[in-house]
Amino acid sequence: MGTSTLSRFQRGALAQLVNEGNKSYQVMADALGVAKATISYELDRVKPYDPELAQQDADRKRRNCGRRSMLTAAFCEASNKPFLLGLFKTNGAIDRSENNRTSHDFDQIARNVNEVAE
Repeated sequence: MGTSTLSRFQRGALAQLVNEGNKSYQVMADALGVAKATISYELDRVKPYDPELAQQDADRKRRNCGRRSMLTAAFCEASNKPFLLGLFKTNGAIDRSENNRTSHDFDQIARNVNEVAE
């Protein structure tokens, strides 16, 4: 099966299938390339089914779930401090040219920056 979340296009296609009527969840799931449970969850999202309202609901839930961003005001402020200016990548390695920072400090900062970038 495919992905468990529907794109805008898939939501529009689902609305068309629902409006045509007399289609089982399995037929709709096969047409969209998702699991039957995804169709069930999606149709329970908004009644009667409206793809735009369903997309808004999905976007809202996606924003409010999962891991919170590390990009807080304090982190953004810290990322502008001069000690980060010493981090330059050269041939895949980190240049540790600042004498007042240890190797461990630079490795930790690099891990934090990479985590935020991902």
